[in-house]
Amino acid sequence: MSVRTVALLETDWAANVNSITSVHWSYDLSQYIIGGDDGKIATSATGESWEYQSGLKDIGWPNGTSVKQITKIPGKKYLAVGDNGHVAISDTGVVWTDLDSIGNTVWGTTNVNAAASNGSMYMIVGDNSLVATSIDGITWTLHIGLTGLPWGIANVYSVIWDGDRFVLGGDGGRIATTIDGTLFEYKNSLRNNPAWGASTRLTTLIYSGYPDVGYLALSVDNNKAAWSLNAITWVYDGGLDTASGTLGSTTPGISGASYKPGYGFYLIGLNAQIGRAHV
Repeated sequence: MSVRTVALLETDWAANVNSITSVHWSYDLSQYIIGGDDGKIATSATGESWEYQSGLKDIGWPNGTSVKQITKIPGKKYLAVGDNGHVAISDTGVVWTDLDSIGNTVWGTTNVNAAASNGSMYMIVGDNSLVATSIDGITWTLHIGLTGLPWGIANVYSVIWDGDRFVLGGDGGRIATTIDGTLFEYKNSLRNNPAWGASTRLTTLIYSGYPDVGYLALSVDNNKAAWSLNAITWVYDGGLDTASGTLGSTTPGISGASYKPGYGFYLIGLNAQIGRAHV
């Protein structure tokens, strides 16, 4: 008996908008889950055969609301975040519950730009320096620690957990670190790097998991990239600008990067280009 592979574009995903904005591998459920424009969700055990999930549309995520990022704590729930303060949770990635709890706080309808977890706690970040944490993905605590730093009132576009701390990136190359969202340390080396420039947003952060390889920072502004061994001191990397073919004109998507041991960093561009970088 043969098994037919269902390509993503053969599902309802293909209707109207096809952009993929987030991808997550769930170790405990052994499946990939992707999010996209218009609240689209799809799941796959292999990355080849896909099943479209209408869960976010079923709970009223409006057309035009992008899924900015999906994360999951093993043994706990998926967390999906998006435009206009939309946050939702799911046990399996199929049936979703919208979280009015975050919208009823001062977060309101401010964009949620990224999400991460340290294995026991979720953190979400958004416009206007907003940061919130949750143990269960339902009840949230807002943190205002960034505003008291040189970060000020500025958008936060990315957040990762590197095994020891959360690292946040935002407007003008701003970087801050925190253990639990209560106390933040501001880092200004990337913002002060002349090649990066204080007007360049830090829209993607990725950690390799290896201290001798370190971190990669990317921006949707002018294809800029930088790398660091400690997330404190950054070196501008012009490799993306000078990449062969059309990759040099590709804009890296928000959250569009990952790392594969032995191969390097991979990034996905908004015009469907895929590049690889050794640093």
